[in-house]
Amino acid sequence: MRITMKYISKIIVAVLVSILAFDAIANMVLGSLGKTPETSEWNYILILYIFLATIGVIAVASNIKTQLKLFNRFQPLVPILSATLNCALLGFYYGGSMTNNNPQVGIITAIALGMIGTILSLKQQQIIIILTAPIATIAAYGFAFYAGTNAIALFNVSKLLGGILWGIICLIYIGITITNLSSTLSHLKGQKLNT
Repeated sequence: MRITMKYISKIIVAVLVSILAFDAIANMVLGSLGKTPETSEWNYILILYIFLATIGVIAVASNIKTQLKLFNRFQPLVPILSATLNCALLGFYYGGSMTNNNPQVGIITAIALGMIGTILSLKQQQIIIILTAPIATIAAYGFAFYAGTNAIALFNVSKLLGGILWGIICLIYIGITITNLSSTLSHLKGQKLNT
């Protein structure tokens, strides 16, 4: 494979986005561990995990080719939704953390970056794939980590059914992480992986 400047720039962008996403998701996930529904942050924590789970699944869905007519009808919306959610997640974290963890500013920057992600996905699909694929991989792993810690916590207090369910969810999201990582590497090589 001949290395071109375009290829090198793709790699640099993917690495920078991966570093930003890892920093944001790791800080949010690790910061949320041990919080209970009684804490004031609980609503934000629930939204975080919904975002992480959704981003991971959407990235996998964008690579699935299916014969289902209903799914094919919504297939063009998948990259738009992925870009919107990925950008909003990073906007929430960095907007909030730059203003001393102000959730209102985080929400405003999440909306603003989500809109930018939507616009970019409509105009520059190749760029948005390079931006969102690493974020989706890290988001899926973040949710797998959360599910795994829940499973371990439930096993420790002898709640086997809950532990088994969270363990299964953890394994599913590890599979989603591996699929997303494979897809990310494939996009960087200039090929599209079809699952």
